[in-house]
Amino acid sequence: MSYFAELDPDNLVVRVIVCDNLAWIEERLGGTWVETADPYIAPGTVAYTGPGHGYDPDWPLRFAPKWVQPVAILDPEPGQDLWTWYDVGAVTFHGGFLWVSTTPKNVWKPSQAAWRRTPVVPGRPPVWTQPSGSVDTWAKDEHVMRNGVEYVSLTNANVWEPGTNATLWAVVEPAEPTIEAWRPWDGISDKYQLGAEVTHNGLTWTSTHVGQNTWAPGVFGWVASEGDG
Repeated sequence: MSYFAELDPDNLVVRVIVCDNLAWIEERLGGTWVETADPYIAPGTVAYTGPGHGYDPDWPLRFAPKWVQPVAILDPEPGQDLWTWYDVGAVTFHGGFLWVSTTPKNVWKPSQAAWRRTPVVPGRPPVWTQPSGSVDTWAKDEHVMRNGVEYVSLTNANVWEPGTNATLWAVVEPAEPTIEAWRPWDGISDKYQLGAEVTHNGLTWTSTHVGQNTWAPGVFGWVASEGDG
C-alpha cells in the first residue's frame, strides 16, 4: 500500500489516503492525486506528507511544508533557539517550488538569499543559480546543471557562471547509460521510480508513475520508447 495526496490548485496537499491504485482513487474521488515518494530518504521508502505541504511539479517526488517567515521567540525555554529559523539542509515549499536552505539559522525568504532550488530532474544535480552572497556560494566538488551540461566546481566560494572559466568549473562527461531488464518486485528491493528505464519483451520502457512502480511494463505506468519494436 502507498500514500497518495490530493492537491489543490496551488499544489498544496489537501488530504492523504492509503491505497494501492491511483486509477481507482481518481475514478471514485476525482481531483488531482500524486504519490508521496521521497528521493531524499532511503530508496523505496514512502514519506508521509500532511495537509499544507507543497508539491513541486518540477521535482514531483518530493513534498515539503510551506515556508513561513521566521519570527523571534518571545519567551524561549533554556537551550531553545531564539528564532523559528530554518537550519541548513531544510526543505520548504514557496512560490510553487521547493527550496533547500544553504545556511544555518536561515531567516531569509526563498529566492532572495541563502536558498537553492531543488533539482528539477530526479537523479540529476540542481540547476546552477547565481549566488546572492556568501551564504549560498557553490562549494568545491559541488555538481550543477547549466544549459543542459553538468559541471563540477573546482574551488570553494564559487560565484562564477559555469562555462565561462575552465579553471573554476569543469565539464562532467555523461556516463554511458546502462538499462537493466525489468524484474518483478520481490518485496525487498527498491521499487521503480518516476523516470526509471528498463527493458522488457524486447522493448525499452520508461516509468511514468509518480512514486513507486510495481506494475509490469505494458500493464500500467510505463511507456515504450519510440523506435522500439
